[in-house]
Amino acid sequence: MSIRTLVLLRHAEADRAPEPGADHARELTPRGREQARQVAQKLRDHHGCFDHMLVSSARRTRATARIVAEHAGIDPATAEYTDDLYEADPYEMLVRLRQTPEHIHSLLLIGHNPGLEIVAGWLLDTPPLPMGTASVVSLQTLDAWASLDRGSCQRSGHGSAG
Repeated sequence: MSIRTLVLLRHAEADRAPEPGADHARELTPRGREQARQVAQKLRDHHGCFDHMLVSSARRTRATARIVAEHAGIDPATAEYTDDLYEADPYEMLVRLRQTPEHIHSLLLIGHNPGLEIVAGWLLDTPPLPMGTASVVSLQTLDAWASLDRGSCQRSGHGSAG
């Protein structure tokens, strides 16, 4: 059995929604674009390339993914943009992770809080892990994606841009 790597990345800093109902369309701030470049460097240095990127369909997560792919040398064709991760509760996020094809050994998930913090803690069997904008939690498991469960991962890193 081989080691699988799951990296959870919270999107970089975004503008506030200009009006109710506009959350999905929020853009990255200039600081957020810089955060994404910095986290890309860290991902490249510590993880290399990823087999797949699973990305929320929100504008800020898509922008984070594009910047990360460009600056970390990740093939943009590996990105899958999905509505399943936008406003996903932790259970929905876990269900989506369990659907990852088994040929994928390294997965970068770019999404939102509070789901990311809770899922990270659940997979580690710890309290939720604080994740500010552009924060990363790196996990490893010997389990198949479909078997991800409470405490099935070990933390291999946790940090943020800058």
